[in-house]
Amino acid sequence: MKITVAILDKDAAFRGVMLEKLSRLAKEYDFEMCVNGYSTPKELEENELPFDLLMMDTTFGAPFEDGIEWVKMQAPSLRYLQLMYVSDEEDKVFDAIGTGPVAFIRKSSLETDLPKALRRYREKLDSMPEFVVVAEGRKRHVYMPDEIIYFYSNGHYIDIFSTDGEKKCIRGKMDDIERYLSVYGFLRIHTSYLINIRHIDNVDRKKIYLCNKKMITPSRKYQKYVWEKLKIYDYEGIGEE
Repeated sequence: MKITVAILDKDAAFRGVMLEKLSRLAKEYDFEMCVNGYSTPKELEENELPFDLLMMDTTFGAPFEDGIEWVKMQAPSLRYLQLMYVSDEEDKVFDAIGTGPVAFIRKSSLETDLPKALRRYREKLDSMPEFVVVAEGRKRHVYMPDEIIYFYSNGHYIDIFSTDGEKKCIRGKMDDIERYLSVYGFLRIHTSYLINIRHIDNVDRKKIYLCNKKMITPSRKYQKYVWEKLKIYDYEGIGEE
């Protein structure tokens, strides 16, 4: 299973230790990991694309001293799908629970805590549904989440564009599909477009480019919301013609 991991810790030496240990444990838990390290939240936010797992300390340097509070500021956000804390501040375990982490890893017990956390993460992924169901009246269309690149709404009909190049047209409402699929990483960027963030190939300040070469400009209504979800750019100038 391929996953993207972000390590957020001000200690560069510790980030290196984490990278080494994750590389060693990845095969044991059947992960193919792409791991990136960041020293500050600002540095992480400048990265353009979402990731699957955020592993972070509970304390940073100014202006984000409290990592838990920083996480709360991000919610609701699709910048990461799962979270783990890696910290020696065990007194913050209770505060951390409110942000829904998969695990709280003690730096002083990394050798024992990290494998347990990865096992729990693996079990969590394995327990999630392997398919999504798109309703069309009484009909049900079944897809693997990664098979769908985006939805396009045209009146009372919705086109589903998939990775095999096929396009399926169903009758339905985009609002209903968005409500169900947002948990799978689908993002509304336009009244007519709901995209799978896993298939974003590139972005610039005005446009989102998908893996099938489709280019979409988020509508004025959704622009601030989209960039907030992706945490790519400051708001100044977004949406201006």
